Amino acid sequence: MQYVRTQIYLEPEQHRWLKAEAHRRGLSLAHLLRQLVHEALDPPRPQGDLSELIGLWDSGERGGSDVARHKDEYLAAAIGAHHPHR
Repeated sequence: MQYVRTQIYLEPEQHRWLKAEAHRRGLSLAHLLRQLVHEALDPPRPQGDLSELIGLWDSGERGGSDVARHKDEYLAAAIGAHHPHR
């Protein structure tokens, strides 16, 4: 990967925090800054109700999947498997 050299000015506290965080993560300061920039610029992923997605499958008369008909049960079971204390 090719990089472009960039110079920035930070407040002393920002610099201390970034150096400490890079050390904590086992990264160089430059690598941490690249990660933070990537996270800041990465487009957000859609957050929506899973039932909207599940409703796309037809469970109608044609012998299709029963996912739409039993979606609430399937969601409860999936959530319970990942979060048993709920």
